[in-house]
Amino acid sequence: DYTVFTANNGTEGRKIAIEKQPAIILLDVMMPEMNGYELCQKLRDDIKTSHIPIILLTAKSSDESQLMGYKSGADEYLVKPFNAEILKVKLQNILKIHNWIS
Repeated sequence: DYTVFTANNGTEGRKIAIEKQPAIILLDVMMPEMNGYELCQKLRDDIKTSHIPIILLTAKSSDESQLMGYKSGADEYLVKPFNAEILKVKLQNILKIHNWIS
């Protein structure tokens, strides 16, 4: 249903986000070179990417981890394993809110 860009690490993910300007970004918290919290914060701090909605996907389910995710600028925090249908609906809702789909 979507065009997907993938990255092998947080540094590469940041570069792709700046170049491709995706409608939404899905990040894993555990990534090499730059974790999802750090990448989320860097994307929020950059005027070129600060507007892009971000969903963090992670196995870290503690309240502290979720709080870190939201404080880093995530719009959503989804704990693994997650229901693919729920992720799909979250994506659709976010894209509708930003008027990228009807």
